[in-house]
Amino acid sequence: MPIVHLTKNCDSIFPSGAYCPLELNTTPEKRANPIVVFTSHDGLCLYKTNSDQASIMTVWNPELQCPERIDTVDMEGGIISLPDATVDTKAAYEAWITAKNHRTSIQARWLKRHQDVLLAQTANLESYHSIRRLRNALSEQQFKSAIALLKVKTFRTTGRSTLAGMIRSWANNPRPKFSTPLSPRQLKSL
Repeated sequence: MPIVHLTKNCDSIFPSGAYCPLELNTTPEKRANPIVVFTSHDGLCLYKTNSDQASIMTVWNPELQCPERIDTVDMEGGIISLPDATVDTKAAYEAWITAKNHRTSIQARWLKRHQDVLLAQTANLESYHSIRRLRNALSEQQFKSAIALLKVKTFRTTGRSTLAGMIRSWANNPRPKFSTPLSPRQLKSL
């Protein structure tokens, strides 16, 4: 079923097919300002979402090739709506969702790469590959501790400076000799 609009505004220009049902215009006041009924979005209503405030119909916009949301209410408020999407409309919507999810995943990967590039710069590492190598080799807490250590400019002790150098040289090596930059005992000291 398309969206059925009921309105009292007789000055508006309505689409073809708009009509004025006589049973709704029974009093002289109602005849002076008649209720007009017209439909829209035939075969384009995808789904309806209800909340306390209003009902929202998601419809397919064939011109923009994307969905849009229309606030709807029950019969007393002026609009009736039920999903009635055709097979072609549903297929176009599913294709749009798939493309949107693909774009979102690509954007998330680029954002992650950009964050890794910035992190590599602040930790004085050669590239974002070094960050990924560290992230894959260490637990989340160990990774955070290692990055915090790499960001330190001046060390109070030579031991921490040595640990930072070991982490940096391991991370910058494309084929490190060991699976982790530090021994388990050294990782605990982070």
